[in-house]
Amino acid sequence: MPAWFLFLGVRGRLGGMESVSHELQFLLFWVSVGAVGLLIGYVINRLMLPRTRTKPTAIAEPTPAAEAGFRHISEFDLPIGNPDDFDYYTSQRTALLQDVDEPHIDQHEQTIKEFYTDSETYIQQFDAFAEKHGLIGRVAADHICYKCASAESFEHIRALFEHESEYMHQAIISNRRIVYIRLKYPISTTLGPIYFLELSDQKVDGSQKEGFDHVEIYPTAQSYEDTIAQLELFETVTKVERPHHTTHDIDIGGGFLFRCTEGPLIEKIKNSEMN
Repeated sequence: MPAWFLFLGVRGRLGGMESVSHELQFLLFWVSVGAVGLLIGYVINRLMLPRTRTKPTAIAEPTPAAEAGFRHISEFDLPIGNPDDFDYYTSQRTALLQDVDEPHIDQHEQTIKEFYTDSETYIQQFDAFAEKHGLIGRVAADHICYKCASAESFEHIRALFEHESEYMHQAIISNRRIVYIRLKYPISTTLGPIYFLELSDQKVDGSQKEGFDHVEIYPTAQSYEDTIAQLELFETVTKVERPHHTTHDIDIGGGFLFRCTEGPLIEKIKNSEMN
């Protein structure tokens, strides 16, 4: 065996060293055996194992769905805020959903934006009137009213705000449908934000014209009588009595009304529904 040859070579080198103990000879023998074993293992590892190694698994090609870069809805950054956010909101939706064939989305958003834009002229009249009479901090804006010239217009706008409202309440008043809508995006005024839209269907006689009709206010820091008396000093105030409530109206330009009432309309709706 090679170990024996190595052992004999070592022993020959030691020559006439008669003093080498049997223990040292035994140790040198096993050291020689270990060295030969390591050499044989190295040769086997270099020559034999490469033939049995498995090739690495190939990485699968991405599927068309993965390449398309689909995103989860939680990644969409859709803001919630005032009407001023609509430009940002529309641009973000267009960028995120540009590959989705939903033309009704852009049309829907543009129509909502037009509603707020069309109201600006009337809100400017309203703000100027409130400032002129020193009403800021003394009364609050309750709701804005839009009247429809046809049932089709009423149903279209109502359907529009089903996507852009907190809730709706519809009732039959004077033989026509009136829906009260809590807006998701309030309209800003000098007398506070307007959170409600009163949407009115066409009258039975067909006399109603399409467009914004009035903004209704109620006193917060003075009595209702004092509010009306103050306005009557400088304006023509028309008292209008209805079965459901009484108002005092002032035409502030182009038939658009500054309408006064004693309290929020939503409270009257709650009371009528509970009784």
